Amino acid sequence: MSQGPPWAHLLDWDEAFGVTEPEEIRWLAEGYIERGKLFAVYGDMKVGKSLLAQDVAAAIATGRSVLGLPPQQPENVLYLDFENDRDLITERFRDKMAYTAASLKNRLFYASYPELKPLDTPDGGRMACELAYNTRAALIIIDTTSRVIDGAESSNDTFADLYKYTLMPLLRMGHTVGRLDHEGKDPGKGQRGASAKDADIHVLWHLTEVPGMKDVLAMHVELDRSRHYSDFRLRRLDSPLRHEPMLEAVTPVQAGICAELDRIGVPRTASRRDCGTTLRAHGFSARTEDLAAAVRYRKSGPGPSGTQGPGTIDGTTGQTAPDLLGPSGDHWGHRHGTMAPPYTGDQGQSRAAMANGHQADMHAHTQTGAYAPIQTGAPTQTGDGIDWLRAYEMTLPAPKRRGTRRGG
Repeated sequence: MSQGPPWAHLLDWDEAFGVTEPEEIRWLAEGYIERGKLFAVYGDMKVGKSLLAQDVAAAIATGRSVLGLPPQQPENVLYLDFENDRDLITERFRDKMAYTAASLKNRLFYASYPELKPLDTPDGGRMACELAYNTRAALIIIDTTSRVIDGAESSNDTFADLYKYTLMPLLRMGHTVGRLDHEGKDPGKGQRGASAKDADIHVLWHLTEVPGMKDVLAMHVELDRSRHYSDFRLRRLDSPLRHEPMLEAVTPVQAGICAELDRIGVPRTASRRDCGTTLRAHGFSARTEDLAAAVRYRKSGPGPSGTQGPGTIDGTTGQTAPDLLGPSGDHWGHRHGTMAPPYTGDQGQSRAAMANGHQADMHAHTQTGAYAPIQTGAPTQTGDGIDWLRAYEMTLPAPKRRGTRRGG
């Protein structure tokens, strides 16, 4: 029997039904960003969506702790910014977050006001896919959604086209995609625009300020198709600027799961699947949402005796220990001389294409067909891609903005 053309991605039922346990969740940032999925974050214009996204993007790109979690190997990130200019971007990354040009270069591919065709059109989709492939981006951030569409924001057809021409091809190629958006006039009715915005995303986060608590943000799950996520709070800290979880947000049920895992002796770096399997073997059951929150708490929180969790120093939640800092202090999460090789893809198809060292045989299929294979080699940047070395060498003029700008 014919297996069909490769673009159909037909399931192998024998293989699919032969899996006895769910596949381990592949996180980019545990509890927040799942690898290979589409997520969205929306909130008020001044709540700091961009600032949070920039923090997460740079941390993933350089191997720093992400939202207080243990540091991981760095992975390439593509940030499409239609809101902020180079001066503000450089000020944030250099002066606020304490990055160097060398740590960001060839890892964080940052496009400020890129000249992309609208992403709800075939031409825009092709340009986005070309840029994503050439930068080998594990994560792509779109800031913000309303700036990348040509159709009416109130039209469901606009977002159906955005998914068809851009988001679905990117997901098929193995990229993780996040988009930022604004609240509507009535925050209780969700993000601004047509209801179809929610149709294709895997998780929708609502970012809000916590009343009466300075620099504390609430991340609320409004849509979760995979039941991997739970609400949490973040505190924005300085020196360097970063976001870390408010550990007191754990519920009594989740605290009980943590205590049971500690009693059994499960390592605090264990995955959710390993924790769940061990708990079931000891006759302990837990809801998926509670187990996910407990695992995240154990990885970023204090140890069973009140000691700090993995990859931390006293008095902090996510700051990497001094012995993990590079000689210049800018490569968090990697022992001296052990920086990871460049990102080479995640999905099997991508690995095969890149390992063979030839031009990509991957195609982003749209209604008008596949675009031509992309030449491998130096990353291509569309629009005003940030040259970090040049940007950091410039002497910035005195800010003309009033007060402290936290993000949009």
